Amino acid sequence: MNSMNSLPARFALAMLAMVMAGACASETATGGPGGGQGSSQASGASTAPVESSNVSGAPQPEATAEPSAVPEASPTAGSEGQPPLFRPGETVTVQRDGAPYLEIVVSRVSQHASYTSGYLEDRPHQGNVYIQAFVTYRALVDGATYNPFDWQVFCNETAVDQFTALLAGPEPVLSSGTLPKGRKAEGWLVYEVPVKGRCVLSYGANPFADQAAVFEVLLRAK
Repeated sequence: MNSMNSLPARFALAMLAMVMAGACASETATGGPGGGQGSSQASGASTAPVESSNVSGAPQPEATAEPSAVPEASPTAGSEGQPPLFRPGETVTVQRDGAPYLEIVVSRVSQHASYTSGYLEDRPHQGNVYIQAFVTYRALVDGATYNPFDWQVFCNETAVDQFTALLAGPEPVLSSGTLPKGRKAEGWLVYEVPVKGRCVLSYGANPFADQAAVFEVLLRAK
């Protein structure tokens, strides 16, 4: 099953809520040792080969081909004006209006030629693959929000479809909501991307409010 051309009403409402919230707040990102810095210049980053993805307590759909390894990237400084760049597995602290707001970790990145589960099968368009990442949010304040529309993928500097609908993809998928301080939310994001090219997962970009991304995670180097 290929990417959806139109979104269900609940996703449209979730996206609207994100836009409204983002228009009223300023966010920045910082990381621990080895992570990106909360400035206008992205730090250098490299990513290890991806690992097979398994969610504890949930059946993992079988890929019809072995997951492809993501090539490592040589550390390079980001260009002026680009968001901070992090590696999968690094903890990113997002600040809103100058105060700690969320901790976010993107991990378990892998790509798959297809997904199968029983009689169900998902296949991307010709020349594409699925790339998946597991996202964990931890609230540092009451009322912190999480949403799959917090994210956008760029491959070869080009935006890919915001949402990919699957019948046999990994579970649980990332949903949306609010968190009290200290609580977590987590789930999978899956995107259909070209077979080759550098891909980044971008957090917090709000085109409706002319806001740049808060930070990015390098999913694939080439």
